[in-house]
Amino acid sequence: MSKEQFLWPNGSGRSALAAFGRSAEASVVESRLQALFPSAHPVLLSSGRAGLALSLAFMGISRSQGVSLFPFASHCVLEAVSRHATPWQGSDGRADARILYHQWGYVQELGVNDTVIEDAVDSFCLPGATLMPAGGAFEIWSLPKILGTLSGGVIWCRQSESAEALRNLRDDRQAGALFQWGLRMLGRRWPFCGALWAGRESLLGALPNWAVGEILLAIERWSELVRARQERLVLASSILPDWLPLTLDRLPCVVPLSLSQARLLTNLRIGTGCLKFERVDRAGHRKLFSCFPLPIHHEVPLPQLAKVVAILKAGR
Repeated sequence: MSKEQFLWPNGSGRSALAAFGRSAEASVVESRLQALFPSAHPVLLSSGRAGLALSLAFMGISRSQGVSLFPFASHCVLEAVSRHATPWQGSDGRADARILYHQWGYVQELGVNDTVIEDAVDSFCLPGATLMPAGGAFEIWSLPKILGTLSGGVIWCRQSESAEALRNLRDDRQAGALFQWGLRMLGRRWPFCGALWAGRESLLGALPNWAVGEILLAIERWSELVRARQERLVLASSILPDWLPLTLDRLPCVVPLSLSQARLLTNLRIGTGCLKFERVDRAGHRKLFSCFPLPIHHEVPLPQLAKVVAILKAGR
């Protein structure tokens, strides 16, 4: 393949700079998002990582309390949780709160409780989608993973009072927002700057006003991205695991392939290495298995995806 594809859109630093003239306050983006998804109340932040940390701070979780996580939670999730609480592996009921991961956009658990933060960082929702489908208090999005922007995250709240309180917490962390955004931009080229950004991000959360323009432009393309995502999901429908439920108002970013399927794609430059996926059955039993995540987000060229699907179908 001519271009390597990753789990999520890569975006472009140029698009962030091109939106320089669309300086706006966070409330403008929040109003646009509220119109698209009226079932909850959005709080715009600099990243999904900052959203996790700020949600725990709002809930009053302390280091003496445990937060249950996906067993293979990423280092950024572990770091954000550790700022306020103790990461806890498993769901044995001894943790004080839980971060439930809708992994790669697949919703496998419903009807939990309000001590849950739903980590939907890479779930692409159709306008009007029901948010917090597991019954949690909050849902977290990462806009780079969903839209391909340079920065941006959202905390969705059930209650408007919670959203207003979180905005106040975010605004108390305004200091250094421009410098932090600059580190994010420079980190695309120089990893050292990216490391500096990562070390500070969970303590911050605000975006400079002129960095909001890129997010506004991306939101204006939501319908276009829906069509692109749906095209790729339809194309990949024949290789979806039959045990993995799809949610009508959420589109996944990858298809988890078996390792035997992955061996058929050895010579193609697509995706990443093998990762762990957690399968949850109707009785709530969990099983981790190794898989190859095949990207199907909007940046994956249709001809490339069609080639992959043809190879997989021929190899059955």
